[in-house]
Amino acid sequence: MSNIDRIFKLPGIIGDDVVLDLKDRKIKGVSDGETVTILRFLELHEGRTVGIGIPPGLWTNYAWAIVRDARGTEHEISTYDLLPAPGRDMVLVPRELIRELPDTPFWEDDVVEVFDGRRGYISTIDYLEVEKPGSDRPVYQVRLSGYSENLHRRSLDLVERGNVWKFYHGEEMEFESAADEASFYHRISHVTSVTNTAQGTSTFPWEQAVEALRNGEADMIWHNWAVAMSDPGYAVSCYTIDDPEVGERCRLEFLDQLDSDAMPAY
Repeated sequence: MSNIDRIFKLPGIIGDDVVLDLKDRKIKGVSDGETVTILRFLELHEGRTVGIGIPPGLWTNYAWAIVRDARGTEHEISTYDLLPAPGRDMVLVPRELIRELPDTPFWEDDVVEVFDGRRGYISTIDYLEVEKPGSDRPVYQVRLSGYSENLHRRSLDLVERGNVWKFYHGEEMEFESAADEASFYHRISHVTSVTNTAQGTSTFPWEQAVEALRNGEADMIWHNWAVAMSDPGYAVSCYTIDDPEVGERCRLEFLDQLDSDAMPAY
């Protein structure tokens, strides 16, 4: 099951009464065993380069809920600290997309110029702040030479669109190598994890990972190749790239590098 297909097991949904299970911990304003009502769940912005298998957008964050106690006071509580009300069972709910990401003048990987002439690229965007009315916080994290800096829109000028924008707009992308291209597809979550069926895990010992690459079961090996090649017990992850043509091209180039002892630069 991919992250996008994940089903969440919750103590209740909006409007349900649930019971606090604090496990001897203290949370200000509430008590262990107290009954509260779920008012809503928090929201989570996923950017375009998170690399955890979730498409970009604003999603329901089922890990946290706003609840109301019997006194009418609201609290932010982890859903792991809640149990179903007596006589009720846990509820299964699918991941929920609330809406697409807000429009921004810059996208992740865009090359920008700072007001003082320095150049870098957008590494992350704080979409939560983008959507806050009246917020004047710097929302663009710009990777410069050797360090990152959070900057405002007014401090930046677009130099060149990066591969993220090009991918979503159907334009030709540029990569330095197969490792660079495979890394890009991993960052934008357009890969699928390969299961190690022999061990029932999501990781492989190095030799098994190489075999998965050679037999076409995997398109890429993810993690530190230098460590993995020197330590047979080092566990790595294998993926297929969602675009079969790209996947096959990357797989063949990786095999060429393996046979020539030239390690991909992850």
